[in-house]
Amino acid sequence: MLDCFGQTHLLKFWDELSSSQQNGLRQQIEKIQFEQIVSLLKQDDADSQLSGLAEKAEAPPAITLEQFHDPAAHRQAVELGNAAIAAGKVAMILTAGGQGSRLGFDHPKGMYPIGPVSGCSLYQMIVEKVVARARQFGSSIPLYVMTSPPTHVESSNYLAEHNYFSCPSKDIRLFCQGVMPAVDADHRIILKDKHSIFLSPDGHGGAVAALTHSGCLQDMLQRGIEFVFYGQVDNPLIQVCDPALIGFHIARQSEMTTQVVRKTDPLQKVGNVVSVNGR
Repeated sequence: MLDCFGQTHLLKFWDELSSSQQNGLRQQIEKIQFEQIVSLLKQDDADSQLSGLAEKAEAPPAITLEQFHDPAAHRQAVELGNAAIAAGKVAMILTAGGQGSRLGFDHPKGMYPIGPVSGCSLYQMIVEKVVARARQFGSSIPLYVMTSPPTHVESSNYLAEHNYFSCPSKDIRLFCQGVMPAVDADHRIILKDKHSIFLSPDGHGGAVAALTHSGCLQDMLQRGIEFVFYGQVDNPLIQVCDPALIGFHIARQSEMTTQVVRKTDPLQKVGNVVSVNGR
């Protein structure tokens, strides 16, 4: 199998390993979805060759600030959003898999004390916003926190020690994002050491699979959740479950709505939301 996918180097040190190390490496290799990795790498190569993609880009369907501030449209959106939250149809996913390394903080990023006076952590800021929004409507907003293998246990312990910042325990669930083998420039899977494979979190793209495997998606279905507000733990200014945003999303019958800010100039190095060939 390894020969078919050009990954025989994973067994380079096989004869130097103990029987337990060999068994561990064998189990890791058996879990790798080689076909999926090949498919993703081919897609990545194809995307990198689409030099004319920008020429096809068009402005996507958008709700502009002008429309957002139109009294009638805004009022309708708020009413729709309010109704969805009050009916218990809204949940939140908080992605919190990152570590605070770049902040000089040797713990999960969500634990970082960002409050300049209070020392309030990122976790506390956002969880309390979810709790406040639920209280505003006398409903529940289930919160699903996506961690990563390096941050899961510490995040779980931290939130439990702080009584989930007043979020009812039945309304908060932590689930761990998946991992994938890291590859080098030649598409060869990287060894962490002689007997183990270097794994990296599979990112935002793996969120749906992680929700499914953890049982969180089934929990949403049982609760009657129809709309999911998705945010990141390192965004303390996030407007959690904003009724107007949710309402505009419902009114437009959108599959996915993302909130962005206007670029300060055309060459500002930030992403663009565009439509290409109707997608």
